[in-house]
Amino acid sequence: MKVTVLPEEMLFELETGDAPELTLVVQGAEVAVGRGGVTRVPVTRIEQRTGRPSVRDIEGSLREDGSLLTATVPSHPNGD
Repeated sequence: MKVTVLPEEMLFELETGDAPELTLVVQGAEVAVGRGGVTRVPVTRIEQRTGRPSVRDIEGSLREDGSLLTATVPSHPNGD
């Protein structure tokens, strides 16, 4: 799979392998990429976020499977 990301669109080309077609999920939508051509997908712009998330932003959130996210710091393997 060759992927080209441009400011306004993404281009997908299936170059190798045995599958005649692959299905991808791009920005939440399924996209079928077949052999012998370029599949173009417009890029939907989202709000640009700066900085990094804090523990408060993450802790208590749910994953897609419903499990709870927690924030922990592992102990050093050689620490006392």
